[in-house]
Amino acid sequence: PGVTEDTFKKLTQAYSESAMAPTLQPQDVQYIFLHLDKDRTGSLDEEGFKGVAQALQFSFWIAEKKNPLEQNHPEWYTDDRVLGKCRALVWDLDDSGSTSRLDSFMNGVLLL
Repeated sequence: PGVTEDTFKKLTQAYSESAMAPTLQPQDVQYIFLHLDKDRTGSLDEEGFKGVAQALQFSFWIAEKKNPLEQNHPEWYTDDRVLGKCRALVWDLDDSGSTSRLDSFMNGVLLL
């Protein structure tokens, strides 16, 4: 059945107790699990678990989605003006529903 989210949390908690391991916050652990559980079954298969081993070796942070301009002028991001359209192009998902439009575009650029 694979590694469940509960088992994953216990694993990362034990790993974080190591002197050389980066400290993992609970929200970070959940974020990692959700992104490695690609088939959304609530458990990690062998490939997902290998991703865990790789991800835990790095120090990382989760960047805020809202930038200072959006925080100070949210109205610019909620209407249909230029910034609203730019925001949608960057953050909204593409037609497949799994990747942002910017990511899809950059993948195309990188394949050229």
